[in-house]
Amino acid sequence: MRFKKLRLKNFQSHKSLELEFVPGVNVFVGESNVGKTSIFRALKYILYSEPKRDVQSLVRKDSPFFTVDLETEGGRVIREKGSSRNAIKILQENEPELDLQKIGLSLPEELIDKV
Repeated sequence: MRFKKLRLKNFQSHKSLELEFVPGVNVFVGESNVGKTSIFRALKYILYSEPKRDVQSLVRKDSPFFTVDLETEGGRVIREKGSSRNAIKILQENEPELDLQKIGLSLPEELIDKV
C-alpha cells in the first residue's frame, strides 16, 4: 500500500498538519520536539490501533479529540478519537463507505484487510 497524504488534527503537538508522501523513501528532518515522532505515532494508531490504552495522551491539550486521516492509492481511512468519540471511516473506490462509531480498542475484524 502506498501512502499519498497524511492529515492530522489536534494530534499531540500538531494542531493541523498535512503531509504529502512521494514515491520511494520519505525522510522527516527537524529540530528536537517539533513533532516528527508524532507522525509515526499517528501512522501506528491508524494502521494498527496502537496504543490500545492511554490514547487520550495523543489528544492535543487544548482539544477534546484528534483526527488522523490517511490517504492511500486505494482510498482513505479516517480515525477520530476523544473522550466521547471513537470512530473510523473507510472510503474506497467502487465500495460503499464504512462509517463505524464507538468502536472498541482494536480494529473490527471486517476492517483489518481494508486498512
